[in-house]
Amino acid sequence: MGRTELGRSIHALLVSETKRRLVEMGCDPVLTDARIGDSKIDAIGILNGEKIGVECLVKCVPSLLKKTTEKYKQHLDTLILCVPSYTKMPNTDAEIWRIEIHLSGGAEDVQDAER
Repeated sequence: MGRTELGRSIHALLVSETKRRLVEMGCDPVLTDARIGDSKIDAIGILNGEKIGVECLVKCVPSLLKKTTEKYKQHLDTLILCVPSYTKMPNTDAEIWRIEIHLSGGAEDVQDAER
């Protein structure tokens, strides 16, 4: 499935916001497009020896979410899903960051974290 230009722009905003949040949390280093196992994750940071991974989703497909969560959880201490605030999310044991997307080119926090 290909991404639209709008989808790529929203994903880029989510990744940028993710990196900012990980740095604010004190993660060092923060890597984007990092390899984890045999997959690529949008961002990963190390905080007090714990590996925190963030996957940014423009929209949620429940079957893919389940596979993604299972795939990453085995390699991470914490998995966070970063989504636009309007995205409907099924129940998941991953932490969720909801980001208010402004299509004029910026992002702002809606809530720090939601489970």
